[in-house]
This record gives sequence, C-alpha cells and structure tokens, in this order.
Amino acid sequence: MSKARISLLMCLLVLLAMAPVSADDAETVELLKKHALPLLQPGDLDPLLARTGKARLVLLGESTHGTSEYYVWRSEISKRLVSEKGFKFIAVEGDWPGCYEVNRYIKNLPGAAANARDALRSFRRWPQWMWANQETADLVEWLRKHNDKLQPEKRVGFFGFDVYSLAESIDALLAYARLIGGEFKSKVEAGLAGIGRFRDDPISYASYTTHSEGYASDVEAVLNLLQTNSTDLTTAGSKAYFKALQNAFVIRNAEKHYRAMGNSDESSWNKRVDHMKSTIIRLLDHHGEDSRAILWAHNTHIGDARATGMARAGMRNIGWLTRARFGSEQVFSVGFATWRGKVLAGSQWGAPVEVMTMPAAISGSIEDYLHQTGISPLLLFPDAAELAKNLLRPIQHRAVGVAYNPLSESGNYVWSELPRRYNAMIFIDETSALKALSFDEPENTPKETAAKMSQNSELFKNADWHQNKWQNSPAIIEISERGLNLLFNRPEMVFGLKRGINFAWHEEYKYLDGKVLTSYSFQRLGEKQAVIRYESTLQDAPEHTASGSFIIESRP
Repeated sequence: MSKARISLLMCLLVLLAMAPVSADDAETVELLKKHALPLLQPGDLDPLLARTGKARLVLLGESTHGTSEYYVWRSEISKRLVSEKGFKFIAVEGDWPGCYEVNRYIKNLPGAAANARDALRSFRRWPQWMWANQETADLVEWLRKHNDKLQPEKRVGFFGFDVYSLAESIDALLAYARLIGGEFKSKVEAGLAGIGRFRDDPISYASYTTHSEGYASDVEAVLNLLQTNSTDLTTAGSKAYFKALQNAFVIRNAEKHYRAMGNSDESSWNKRVDHMKSTIIRLLDHHGEDSRAILWAHNTHIGDARATGMARAGMRNIGWLTRARFGSEQVFSVGFATWRGKVLAGSQWGAPVEVMTMPAAISGSIEDYLHQTGISPLLLFPDAAELAKNLLRPIQHRAVGVAYNPLSESGNYVWSELPRRYNAMIFIDETSALKALSFDEPENTPKETAAKMSQNSELFKNADWHQNKWQNSPAIIEISERGLNLLFNRPEMVFGLKRGINFAWHEEYKYLDGKVLTSYSFQRLGEKQAVIRYESTLQDAPEHTASGSFIIESRP
C-alpha cells in the first residue's frame, strides 16, 4: 500500500474516532434527570465528599475563567476538604509570586498584607480578575481565620502552579540574590540578564529563538546554582529558599514554554503542563508524604485529556498526568458546566476585561442535556453504570478561556467522554460574572461593553486600528489559495490546539463589540498579502456607519 493511501486511511480512522455516536436525546436527558442530585446548600456536597475517599488530589475545574458560581462552589468544597479531611494546601492555575503573597497572608507570615484584598493586589498582570476577585477574597479570609486557630506548622497553604510570571519571578529571584549577596548575587544577575530582556514581552522570545540560541543554558545555570547550594541557602532561611527555588523553576520552564511557541502549539502547551505537574509534585513533597492537595484549574487542565481530542492532538494535561503518577484512586476530578450566563473575559488576549453574555449552549452538548433536566444546581457522577453506558461517547462540552468571542460559540466546545474525563460534575443552569476587584486601575474594572461607548464618534475605529488588531493578533497568519487562516499560538486562546479561524476569500465575517457590529470581507492580493474591508454599524442607530480597508501580510 502506498504512503499516500496509508496517510489517507489514518486520517479517515482519526475522523471516525472523533465522530459523535448518535444516541437518543430524550433517553440521555431522562438518565441525567434520574441521577442528578440537587445542589442547593453546602450540606448537599456530602455525596461528593464521600466519593473523594482517601484521594490525595482533588481537582476542581471550571468551564470559564470568569464565572462567579464556579468560584463559590469550589470554595465550599475546598473549605470542607480542609476542615473535615485535613487537606494541606490549595494550588491554583495562577502565578507563583502572586499566590505566595496570599499564602503569606493566610499563614500570617512576616511581611503579610493587612487583609485579603491587599494580598490580592499582587495580581497585576492580565488576566488579573482570575484571582483578584471578591469570590477569591472571601475564601482567602476564611483560610486566614481557619489558620489562626492552628499551630504554624499545621496551617493550610495557597500556591500557584502556572508558568506565566516571568517578569515577577525574575524580580523576586533578583531580590533574593541581593539578600544573599556575594558571588551568588553576581551569578544570578548575570544568568538572568539575557532572558530579562524579554520579561515584559515574553511572546517575542519565541521568534527570537528561531534565529538565536536563546538563554536556555543561562537560566538552567541559575537553577543549578540554587540546587547545588541548597544546604547553605536553606540554613539561611528554608521558606525563602523554597520560594526562590520555585521562582527559578518558573523562569527555566517559562523559557522552555515560550521557546516551544516557535515550534508547535502542542509542544508549548505540554511544556506548560509539565511545569504544572512538577510544581504540584514539589509542593506535595515539601508538605510531607501524607499531604493532600486541592487543585483549581480550567476543565481543560483537570479533566483527563485521554477522554477528549486533546490526547490525539499530542497534548497532555494535569488530569491525565496526576492519574498516571499517583493512580486513578488517588485523584478525584470535578468538572463544572453552565448553560448560559454572564462571564468576565477579554475580547482578545490583553484586551480590557468585560462582562460578556454567554449564550445558551449548543444543541446536543452536555450543557444542553443538563438544562433540559430542569434541575439546577446539580451534582452528577457520570460513571454511574447505566448513565456511563449512555455518556461513553464524544459529547460536546463548553470550554471558554480568558479571551472570548460569544459570536464564535461553536468553536468553544471540546468533544468529551464524560465518565472517563471526570469523577463528578457540577452544573449551574444560569451563571453570573465574577466580581473583579478594582484597585483604582481602570483596566481591572469590568464594564458592560456598551457602557464604554458614550459618543458615536468613539465607536468607530479607523483602518490603522483594525490593521493593528489583525496584524498583531497572537496568531500565525497564513494566506493560501482557499483563504486567510489565523492559527493561534497562544494556548490560552484555544487550549493549546493548533487551530484558529479560517476565512474564505470574499466570505463575510461579523464581529459584535458592544453595540458596534463590524463586517469583514477578504480578498487575496498576492502570495503573501490580502486586503480586508470592513464596515461598522451602530446597532441602536443603523444610520451611523463607518467603513474602510487595510492590507494584512502573512506571518510565520
């Protein structure tokens, strides 16, 4: 058989494997209704607490990064795991330096903030609202009161296991080096000088490493310096050393993550996941062999990737890796879902946070089925025998990131075999947006999109503005015979999958920003150029329009 035929056959097999299996929708809804447990108060979590058993890790998900109810229910679960089952720390999809300030506050360590709100000021980088919100502040205050009753060595911790705090981790490690002084200080400063050039624009490091060796050896040397001098540095202060060591790991692994962006989305995503896994293991080791942890992260991180298309795309996640490392009986994961509601997000990476309307879930999705049960909120164990038999097939499951476009709703779903992906699910039919904290910084204050537009003259952007938004989007730009393709290389945008938006030539694409509806059309100019024409209309006053065109170029 020829290589071409083998390749074609493999493609067909993959497509067949990913295709949804038909099932009677009414039967699915009835089974869900039969097994759904109403979740109206914290006491209704008893079955969930019982099912966690002696699991060492409890993973709590979310289908968006901006839904209030997810944070509230995760807080209630976490409080009970801490107070009733002795869980030792909470680790979240957040930055190590910012989360450590929260840890300092809840343990009342030297230099701690005066209150939870002040501790959360440390989250300065977009998307700040993920942790600088009232829901998190409420949990942080509860943890502080809980810890105040305990001896210092028994107090519960709060840590971040993500990799995005390059600038903050560089600052923290340099500050630590200055305290130690001497040759150690000089070597750390020299080792961080190169990567420090990209501290405020780490994405550009990916393109830099395509024509340069980069600074992998330098940051590796800094990490080795801390590890080889661990005895002396620990003697000088064990807590400070552990914090500094983790910042060194963040810097080393951030270098790997951003370097990999120049190669493939799967590699970049996996470098980030590997950092998450190693941080979790390091925290467990630090807290002792009997320590137990609660992890907060997006469903795409905590649900087993092997039950989705992620594994076939070469991507792993902490749901998969922790089960593989500790055994399935030691890991209990809880996915979260909603049918519709309000959500905090940005229209693109780095854009101001907005309160967006998340429309009703698409037909045939698990959210659609759960909505039809008429029960909300509800707790579900998808591995119940007869239910699992029905749900062991690919079903659409919503996944919204920090950047969100409600008009592209069909792209925000992941095919999932739910009994294999989660141990339990919590569903809330209609949800509300997180309450972001404002620290007198306008970008931290979410507003309804329309409220930002006070005058018609401010609504319409010129061609230069549109060209900048398209040309500088976090994507690979491909111009082909069929059309224009944006392949996102930020894993936050599409959860690491190398996919994006495809625009056929002369196709019209509509985008709603507040009250302004903009239509784009596309025409190829040459091998590496295209012209994009736009027309914007104020929905409340359609007589107000603006139009123009600009040229966009392909970009690797």
